[in-house]
Amino acid sequence: MYSFLSFLGGVGVIAAIVLTVLYFKRRKKQPEKARKYALYAWICVAVFMIFGWLASITPEGKQEAHDEDVSSSIEESRDAKSSSVKKEKAHKASVAKAESSSADKAMKKQAKAQREKSGKLHYKQLQNYLSNLPTKYEGAIDDAYYSPQDSKTIIVMNEAVLDVSAAKLKAVVRGAWNLGQNAYNKYSPLPDNVNANYVTVQDSAGNELAHTSLLGNFDYDADK
Repeated sequence: MYSFLSFLGGVGVIAAIVLTVLYFKRRKKQPEKARKYALYAWICVAVFMIFGWLASITPEGKQEAHDEDVSSSIEESRDAKSSSVKKEKAHKASVAKAESSSADKAMKKQAKAQREKSGKLHYKQLQNYLSNLPTKYEGAIDDAYYSPQDSKTIIVMNEAVLDVSAAKLKAVVRGAWNLGQNAYNKYSPLPDNVNANYVTVQDSAGNELAHTSLLGNFDYDADK
């Protein structure tokens, strides 16, 4: 019954379309016939609506409407679930990103703390090394230390080793300067505010004999 009524409704629609086309073709040349076509078209539309309504109240029509409602509900449920899954994924991604950023900050903070701790230890070792140079080179070096005020390593030579020829004096002073540079290389990295790589060699009166140049090389003052 549902299929038959649907078929009749479909025929009514086709007939209404054909009659409408005929109406527009004949309305100027044969207005009387055109009016009949228009009337018939309206009758076909009414028939289509009646048969459509009758089809909808049949058990088959009600079942089809129910199936459409179920299908629509399933589609809406699927869309809602898909949206929920997307939101959950976005939330997890956001949480993971935040955790990664937090972990990265924690690692950087830990690395910085470790560098500072290591730098302080190296600085202490440097000071101990320099303080032992006068004992190790007794009679040649009177004092050796890092000066925070002057921001440099200072090595003080004994006057006895300075009473030599000019060529030998330069070699002796260079040897003392090398001790300071080697100490810096050995105990690096140091804290950022410790410039132990800048080394000066002095006599007991505080006169500078040599120092580290801007390029990091040995610069003998007597050559100037």
